[in-house]
Order: sequence, then C-alpha cells, then structure tokens
Amino acid sequence: MNLWFEHSQSLPIGAELDLRLLDRDSLDLSSSSLQVLELLKGVNSFRTEIYQSMIEVTTDLCKDAHQVGRYLRSSMSKLLEAFDKLNLWISSAGTHSFATYEDRIIFPEARYKKALGNHQRMAKRPLIFCLHVQIGKKNRNYAILVVNALSHYFPLFITPFSSSPFCNGESTQLVSSSTAYFEALPRGSHPSTFEIWIEFISVYDGLLNSGSISCPKDPRLDMRPSLGLGTIEPRIVDSPATIKETEAIVALIHLICQRVDKKNLSV
Repeated sequence: MNLWFEHSQSLPIGAELDLRLLDRDSLDLSSSSLQVLELLKGVNSFRTEIYQSMIEVTTDLCKDAHQVGRYLRSSMSKLLEAFDKLNLWISSAGTHSFATYEDRIIFPEARYKKALGNHQRMAKRPLIFCLHVQIGKKNRNYAILVVNALSHYFPLFITPFSSSPFCNGESTQLVSSSTAYFEALPRGSHPSTFEIWIEFISVYDGLLNSGSISCPKDPRLDMRPSLGLGTIEPRIVDSPATIKETEAIVALIHLICQRVDKKNLSV
C-alpha cells in the first residue's frame, strides 16, 4: 500500500474534541446531531460521530495552543447559537454519568454501520468522548520515530484530565475507563514500535489483505500517523471539561513534541 503522508517542516498543532449533546430539561444525552449539523451548514469545523448524541469540533493546524483555543471558542459560539434553538446544552467530559449505550441512536453513515457489523456490541459499548491532538511532522519516517518516542509520555497525557469513570450509568472504579474499552476492541491498542515507515506499511498491508481493515483509519490505536494531514495523532485523552483545560493538554503535548524534536532523531 502506498500511503501518502503530507510533509510539514514546522510543528503545527490542532485538536479534535468530542462534545456531548444534552437535553436541557433531563440532562440526558440528546440524539440531535442531525438537527445541529443542519443549522450549522457551511461551517466546516463540525463533524459527525458514531452516536447522534455526539458531535466533534475541529481546528485547523495552528502555531500553538492559544490559537487552538481561539479556534475552539469561535466554533463554540456558533454551536451555542444552534443549541439555543434546539433546547440543548453543550457538555464535555470523558463519559456521561447515567446515559446508557442501549438508548443511543447511531449516526446514519456507512462507516459506522460497518463498524457495528464488524464488532457488534463491542463497537457500541464505548460511549466515550475524547480529545485527539494533531502534530505536524516533517516526513513519514520521522513521524514513526516520534510516535515511538511519545509513547513513553502516555501517562502524562492521560493523568491530568482523566474523566471517564462511568459506563452505562455505573462507576467502573477507574478514573479513565476509556483506555480500557479501546484496548478491548480487536483493532484498538497501544501503538507498535517500528523503525521505519516501510515496516509500518507492511503491517497495514497485512491487515488490508486479510480483510481486517478497509482503510488506514480503521485501527483505533492510542496514537497513529494521520496520513492526509501529515501529522501524528495522540488519541488517548478524555475530553476536557473546558477550553482552558483543552489548551493546557494541547500545550503539554506540543511542548513534549518540541522536546523530542530537539533530540534530532535520525531518519
């Protein structure tokens, strides 16, 4: 498989934040993303998620965490206008305290139906909201080496803002249950270590040829190269409660990437 990786000479950074749609009266999750997205037509910073009670807000690649925060605040202001019309509240955290996944409605897109077809109940269980961070890298071999290096810092990424103790309305006795649920998926895990890009591609080819995946986004790894953007993508952080906290974790990951970058990893 010849996967394209867009190059970036600097260290731009961006964010993708899962948000919960809440009914203002009951505070339960509201399956209203179709109506919200209809009101936000033409605004490119919002994306669907597997459940209609979720929406993802994204930023462009930015120079620093402050700019990421400005993008998010601008998008949130548009989102709140739509929410006022639909009697909704916006909320952000890793899990909802009493919502159950049996009551959720799947967003009508082929990729979500395929995920359910492949994994059935396992695909529905993680009613989890996450922050994904995108960091630009100068080439694909370098991106692989940085993924290896950043894996040592996962505890620093997870610990400060863990907020997913609930599952199906019950306490899991875990501060962050999201990592445990994703590891239970057949294609979800801690990233493997590769020396060069060709080793990474050989694994993807094996998964593709066996029918285990149909595209590079299928493996739900804790961190992976994001090919079209030319970034690496840590995916293990629970959605922070505020934009300020989102800025903080984005800044932490950005600083650690800069520290790793100064080590002049050979490619």
